Amino acid sequence: MAGMLVFHSKIFAFLICVALLGHPAFASREAGGGEVFQKTGRVNVDGLNLRLDPGLNFPVVKVLKKGATFRVIRQQDEWLQVIEDGNVGWIYGKEGFVTLYTASPVGDGDRTDLEIARERALALERQIQEQRSAISGFSDKEQEIVSALHQTDLALHQTRRQAADITVELEMVGGEIARLEKDIGDLAADIQEGRDYAGQRLTALYKLSVLGEMNLLASATSFHDLLKQKAAIRKIIAGDCRVIGTLLDRKRELTALLEALEEQKARQVSLESTYQAAIARLEAEKQKRRQILSEISTQKENRLAALKYLTDAADRLDHAISALSRGPRFEGKEIKTFAGFKGLLKIPVNGRIVSGYGKYTEPQSGAAHFRKGIVIQSERGSPIRAVFAGRTVFASWLRGYGNVIIIDHGDSFHTVYAHADDLFRAKGDAVETGEVIATVGDSGALGRPALYFEIRHHGNSVDPLHWIDNS
Repeated sequence: MAGMLVFHSKIFAFLICVALLGHPAFASREAGGGEVFQKTGRVNVDGLNLRLDPGLNFPVVKVLKKGATFRVIRQQDEWLQVIEDGNVGWIYGKEGFVTLYTASPVGDGDRTDLEIARERALALERQIQEQRSAISGFSDKEQEIVSALHQTDLALHQTRRQAADITVELEMVGGEIARLEKDIGDLAADIQEGRDYAGQRLTALYKLSVLGEMNLLASATSFHDLLKQKAAIRKIIAGDCRVIGTLLDRKRELTALLEALEEQKARQVSLESTYQAAIARLEAEKQKRRQILSEISTQKENRLAALKYLTDAADRLDHAISALSRGPRFEGKEIKTFAGFKGLLKIPVNGRIVSGYGKYTEPQSGAAHFRKGIVIQSERGSPIRAVFAGRTVFASWLRGYGNVIIIDHGDSFHTVYAHADDLFRAKGDAVETGEVIATVGDSGALGRPALYFEIRHHGNSVDPLHWIDNS
């Protein structure tokens, strides 16, 4: 689509050329001689860019070598629209870059600029038709790639959540195993102590049985003493029975603890196996996404699909912000003070700014685009902090941007934090300046852990670098 727009721009330029070729400032016919005159020129520097439109930011049509000659169509300030070897474009015509000559006659046998322009326009029209045919056959492939990228991002997000949940559960199981092992150790010590005491009591009972209860009772000096000794013997025997019973109960408790320990260890092994499977799936999804991104970066058609994917995502974000802008306003203690902090806001995450705000040209396709925020490369899991106090108006997954948090700061100011991993705030939550609201993820077509950050005012994007404290 971007290629088609460039072609249409070139066709439009040629139509202007056709209209201007008869302009008296650039072509004239002598009243008596019937000769047609055309201004010409020569390039004085090597590597002069022939651009699509007048301006340094427009795409380069061709790089002209020193000594190349051209014919002038028209002039706009210091820029000249020229035809050079059938190519129409604009060159910087400042003195020293080019030399212009007095109008020279065009012979009857020479092709006029109008003929050259018409032939070039026909050639471009053929290329447009080829592009249309290629694009019409590419729609299904484009949709397939965009869908695959989205599904892979979603699968990565879900697998990371599963792995994180398993990690938490493994920590709980590890703690339970440690507790059981301590209880088992304490119980084993108690059992050993009880076993020693029970052994002593069993020895005493054995001796009592050898002597016989009657021999002990016979040593009584009176009937009262007899009853007293008999009661004492029964009490000792009952106590010994309780000791032995308690020992048996503790052994049964120990057996139950050992069984519970084995169950927890088996659960730990199962969880570790599940975790490893989740990690394997995660690596597989990462490899799948790397493959998709590799195709996008190496094939022009796929790259256009990725750009459309990002453009559509930007549109969805615009719609979300527009809808949020119409919602309830933040009424916090710092309302209407956001504007007063221009140039003083702290960067939301520690890292390196790798993509700036504004116009940029996609290197492979040459398509012109506009980035509404900045990309800050960082480590995955790094804390993302709110640049200013406000209220969370959006905290969820947004196709093309992964996990997104949008904060309303009052006075129609919003900040957007995209491609996050963990979200620590939900819709409706108040946040303070510098509060950690999320962690850095690596969703979308960025291909690396990074935060995409925007500042919006009345729904329109502004350059975040004008608001961030550069110091």
